[in-house]
Amino acid sequence: DGRTRLGQTYTIDMPITGTVERINLEIGDTVEAGDVVARIDRYPLEQKIRELEAMIDQAEARVTGVDVAKPKEVDITSASIRVRESEDALQIARKRMAEVEHNLQQAERDFERAQKLREDGVVSQSFYDEAEVRYKSLTEQRQRTALETYAAEKSLRLSELAHTRLVDSIDDNEYQRAEHRSGIEALKAQLALLKHDLLKTEIKAPVTGPVLEKFVENSRVLNAGQQLLEIGD
Repeated sequence: DGRTRLGQTYTIDMPITGTVERINLEIGDTVEAGDVVARIDRYPLEQKIRELEAMIDQAEARVTGVDVAKPKEVDITSASIRVRESEDALQIARKRMAEVEHNLQQAERDFERAQKLREDGVVSQSFYDEAEVRYKSLTEQRQRTALETYAAEKSLRLSELAHTRLVDSIDDNEYQRAEHRSGIEALKAQLALLKHDLLKTEIKAPVTGPVLEKFVENSRVLNAGQQLLEIGD
């Protein structure tokens, strides 16, 4: 009796999880090294690739949106100018308020003296009326100046808040940009893996030789590592 032995055998496994198409080879058929011996359905992988590419495009658009929304240097400069202008306006208002306070105190003393002199019959009614008008006029002017000062203080506060918000938003935008970029890199890593798997959907013979075993007949879903064929060298 004689026995024929093969120098080496090669088991061809599923490189990835997927649906293997029907294998038309039969036991005893000879294949050449590099021949496609089995195929895995590409459609699910191609769909995932398209979905990831769309997600990457959306993420890139979000990065662009962050860049557009990012405050420009000219905006920050303008906000700084408005703060300085508001500071100047408040300083002027406070100076005017101090002058009015001083004049009002003098007018109040003059009016009180005019009242006493009129009661004593020393001054005329017109002198008294003039002192009273000046006192009341400066009282109203003080109220108006106080409102102007209050408005100037509020304007400065708003200008400072606007400037601070612009400056702080730079950091916020950079954080958002970094977050989106990180997400894009993760998506691209997944995309590279899927494209690499796509190359494995055509399973090729590693050597030239006969088909010794055929473990799968019809199309079916198999996990990575499950055996498909055994080829002898």
